[in-house]
Amino acid sequence: MEDKGELSALNCKSCKGLIIKPDYYDTRIQHWRTLQMEAIKNIKNIRLYLLLPFSSPDRFFYDTETDAWYRNDLKRILLKGSSDKDFIDYLNNRGIVIVECCFCPLHRFFLHCIPLSIMSKVITTCFKRHNLHLLKINKVAPVITLFDEPDSLTDIGIPGIKSRIINNFELYKLGRSNKRFIKLIDSIISK
Repeated sequence: MEDKGELSALNCKSCKGLIIKPDYYDTRIQHWRTLQMEAIKNIKNIRLYLLLPFSSPDRFFYDTETDAWYRNDLKRILLKGSSDKDFIDYLNNRGIVIVECCFCPLHRFFLHCIPLSIMSKVITTCFKRHNLHLLKINKVAPVITLFDEPDSLTDIGIPGIKSRIINNFELYKLGRSNKRFIKLIDSIISK
């Protein structure tokens, strides 16, 4: 059985994303991370990681009390018509872990006129500090990224991570490649 990891304290010191993070956000992030860890602890065998760049604005994938865009998009593709709870149970039963690389509300970059070039640094910093340990729970499970710039994640302190990233689907373009995405997931899960 895999080590399910522990939740570390938030470390946002010197992160460029602090400009966009509201003061009340730490409590929300801790709550979201707790929900994520609870879901992961219910997985008997992690078979696949799906990496999202960041959470939907003020919403988190595993928080079924909110209407997370990414969860709705994936639910529409993988288990159309299901409730949020049923969909998360479906992912858990198949051994699929959703990892949001960054918890901060990156949509606020536009409000503060911050160059988008900084966004990948913020995503990578948050991922290394807060979510990298999730990929160490199962050190051989493949990774599919759902954003268009996963290269910044390939040198993050996990030997062999580049070889584990088996495909990249840009989530906002996923509709065009649904069948290919589903077929890839099914091939991994059925092993």
